[in-house]
Amino acid sequence: RIQDNTLLDKIDNLDEHLSLVFHRFIDGLKGCNKVEISINNRTIKAFNPFTGSERQEPYPLDSKLKIQPHIMPSYKEGKKTNPEQYRHLATAHGYSQTQGFYLFRSNRLISHSTWWRIIPRQDTNQLVRIEIDIENDQDKFWGITITKSGFAVSPPSGIRKELRILALEITRRGRGAQGGRKKISNKLQTKFWD
Repeated sequence: RIQDNTLLDKIDNLDEHLSLVFHRFIDGLKGCNKVEISINNRTIKAFNPFTGSERQEPYPLDSKLKIQPHIMPSYKEGKKTNPEQYRHLATAHGYSQTQGFYLFRSNRLISHSTWWRIIPRQDTNQLVRIEIDIENDQDKFWGITITKSGFAVSPPSGIRKELRILALEITRRGRGAQGGRKKISNKLQTKFWD
């Protein structure tokens, strides 16, 4: 039995999880048959983590891999996104926590928002998301195992160096999209004594 008021939170978390993990199926993207998922008769809307992003050149690394880097839109007055869209794309976790690689196995998202210790998580990298697609015969190669909390993934040692080169290049471009640092000046003066 549910003893407290956590059920609604759990339903919200489930909605958020399903809308991200199965967003290609919900929207019928990348050749997927479109499906409808609902909780308590409420249809889940897909959350595509790359919506509105600036797609970079696909990265040719291996014939069995499809790698598509993205730079998310920055929030600048009059540019690409408005405050509501910007917050929606950041999710409740924020851009700093949603940066990194997004690994899809046969169109299902199995790992996201991680750099797999290839590069460090930094605020300057927050607009970068890199989409990787693999087929379901790549589990052993990627060290994919099922755990109680989901999937554990370990990118192949043979491509870690290439993934690092890619990540460094795309994060460098992503820093430019943020518009650099702005000097903050305090024009308010408070005199404690004369």
